[in-house]
Amino acid sequence: MKKFHHLVLGGTFDHFHQGHKSLLKKALELGEKITIGITSDKFSQKKFLAQLIEPFAIRKKAVEKFVKKYLNDGRHLDILPISDIYGTTLIDKTIEAIVVSQATKKNALLINEKRKTIGLPKLAIIVVDNVLAADGKLLSSERIRAGEVDREGNSYYLLLERDH
Repeated sequence: MKKFHHLVLGGTFDHFHQGHKSLLKKALELGEKITIGITSDKFSQKKFLAQLIEPFAIRKKAVEKFVKKYLNDGRHLDILPISDIYGTTLIDKTIEAIVVSQATKKNALLINEKRKTIGLPKLAIIVVDNVLAADGKLLSSERIRAGEVDREGNSYYLLLERDH
């Protein structure tokens, strides 16, 4: 039995990596119905090194490929583009929880504030532990785009240093 009938999570899901897998696994573990919001190409343009962010279709395909192997039990999953941090959380009354990382917990708090002002109940906030790269720092799409680490969290600098 799943803990929540309907939960959501959102993100850019750029350069799909272990941190994304961790968020999705937690959502799949706890949710009967899961809505995944992926930032639209336009919304993504506000991010660090935006010109290196993969197009929406590629990011969506990476998420679909990962979750497909977990959805053999008839559960319902929606993947949709989002154009702000709220996605469907301010209009869908069936959502009970949100899965976030330490870095995006502040967005969940903003969502709950906004839900309160429009008369919706607060969402349960499930915070997933950070996934660290080999150098002990946060594994993130920004670090991958900057060329600091690869999708597995290996530091290019440490790899180069080791080879010499």
